[in-house]
Amino acid sequence: MAPELVLLFISGLLGFALALIAIPYGKKYLYESGIYGIDQQKKGKPELPSSGGILVLFAFITALSFYIGADNLLNFYSIDLTLILAAMSSILIISLVGLIDDIRITSNSAKVDRKGLNQYLKALLVLPAAFPLIAISAGSTTMIFPFIGRIDWGYLYPLVLLPIGLLFVANVINMLEGMNGLGSVLTIITSSTLGVFAYLNGQLTAAALTIIFSFCVAGFLIFNFYPASILPGDSFTYLAGAVMFSAIVLGNMEKFGVFVFSLWFIEFFLKLRGRFDVHSWGILQEDGSLRSQHDSYYSLTHVLMARGFGEKEIVIILGFFQFLICSLGLFIFLAF
Repeated sequence: MAPELVLLFISGLLGFALALIAIPYGKKYLYESGIYGIDQQKKGKPELPSSGGILVLFAFITALSFYIGADNLLNFYSIDLTLILAAMSSILIISLVGLIDDIRITSNSAKVDRKGLNQYLKALLVLPAAFPLIAISAGSTTMIFPFIGRIDWGYLYPLVLLPIGLLFVANVINMLEGMNGLGSVLTIITSSTLGVFAYLNGQLTAAALTIIFSFCVAGFLIFNFYPASILPGDSFTYLAGAVMFSAIVLGNMEKFGVFVFSLWFIEFFLKLRGRFDVHSWGILQEDGSLRSQHDSYYSLTHVLMARGFGEKEIVIILGFFQFLICSLGLFIFLAF
């Protein structure tokens, strides 16, 4: 096994261990600080600490920094420092926006009502996260499309496509959420697949980002899977979007990235049908199944609710479909 790959797995295990250690302490601190959410699909609707993404960020940044330091100390030089530090800057900026969204609380009489940031303001705050990637001219301005051929986007790529892509990925991951462990499961499968594809194509910087991140999210999943003791919050969904989008851009994996995000694209168009004013989570029934709050399909979760599945089963089924999509993507893009 290549030494840089061994170091990558050691760094990933460090991130996994840090997540396991930090989350039990972190979730208590978050709850006592008033950063909590309602687990809508449980009996009694318990209050759970939210914004678990900030704890995943701590584990990820620490493990990634260890990898960067060890890689240079051991003279492997397997990653591009400029690229990975720019990606870290983007990731930190967008995670901060997610945290701000998680902690916005307004008082309504004796009741505490949690409201997120205005959607337009949130979009505006996310855009600066693209600046570090723009500054280093990340990605390739040239793309090849079937039946069309090669297109060189020129300045449109860094100034328009890059910010829009980051904004879209960060928000679309947030759309397919609302179930214990759903975002974590889909992220682990997708991020690790991107890491494998990047490594096999010699894109070690992108591989480092996604593989180490997958380990960190795996540590978080232990606490976030059904029945969860902590919720991810926007700080997690934005973090996941920023990590995977950065890896796709740095590894020039745009076409592969679009393919493995197929499930989220479907979710986007389903939510578009409901003008984005719909919820993925349902109403708990006596038999443990979930019933959609809507009279039509506005989420992939609604499709499964209509077939009588409960929260845990929905997460497992969607995770299985994402595994199939990612496996098929690896086969198609590596074999042809």
